Amino acid sequence: MMSKIKYWLLLAIVLVGMSSQAHEYYIAIFEINESRDGKSLQISAKLIAHDVEEAMMRQDYPYLNMNSRNEHPDSDSLLFDYFSKNFSVMINQNKAPMVFVGKELALDEDLWIYIEIPLTETTDSITLHNTILIREFPQQQNIVYSKIGAVNKTTIFTNEITEQSITL
Repeated sequence: MMSKIKYWLLLAIVLVGMSSQAHEYYIAIFEINESRDGKSLQISAKLIAHDVEEAMMRQDYPYLNMNSRNEHPDSDSLLFDYFSKNFSVMINQNKAPMVFVGKELALDEDLWIYIEIPLTETTDSITLHNTILIREFPQQQNIVYSKIGAVNKTTIFTNEITEQSITL
């Protein structure tokens, strides 16, 4: 009985110690869905806010100080600029224009970014380029879940794989 208590106590101490250190995993989740009317692609990205701010500062952007009284007045446009430089979509070999819809920041540091891409033609293929956070954090993995028409696909972007295609 005493050894079980020691085991659980030791485990609790280790877990508490690990939680106080900087995180060593870097994962972002992206979803790309075709709208119900088929006229746009809707993109949502779930990132860690302080990682985005750190990555942007390393690329000479000003500190955004998101979700505070001192948030940079141009934080949305700066965030969209960073996103546009590190994430792009090619539809049928043509670069697709992206529209920034907005951002949300949850209390637990989850940053949600929303983008929309108008669809003006039949989509046969999509090529994604995704280096969000990857240049600054080599361990970064960006997982993209796509649902376009009848095609469901999961792609993972890493330091070694920054571009992938989806055939529809």
